[in-house]
Amino acid sequence: MHYRIAICDDEPAALAALARMLARELERAGLSAEVAPFSGAEALREAMRETPFDALFLDIDMPGTDGIALADGLRARGDATPIVFLSAREERVFETFRIAPLRFVRKSHVQSDLPEAVRTVAAQLRTAASR
Repeated sequence: MHYRIAICDDEPAALAALARMLARELERAGLSAEVAPFSGAEALREAMRETPFDALFLDIDMPGTDGIALADGLRARGDATPIVFLSAREERVFETFRIAPLRFVRKSHVQSDLPEAVRTVAAQLRTAASR
């Protein structure tokens, strides 16, 4: 099965680096996946109207609609897409709990946090596909 994974971060350099790392970790986890980068929540929300994503990696702190607000809106309408939050703002992790994300990746520890988060997403996607 081929998956569509979105990653959203408002910092262009961070977005490019994180998208590359995410693609590499998805491959290591044995998932065939396309990683679609978005520089803002509004652009991602618009893309989701056309085609759903199998998992979302969202920066928390973005101008306008931040990752938590985007995820809140998705959950409010019953969207159960797996969400992983990425952030340099570790103090905001507790705000994400009501959304029930799969994981929280600290940008300061991305090398160690991202592989584990991707393995968790991969396991959930495989379980969902086998149903």
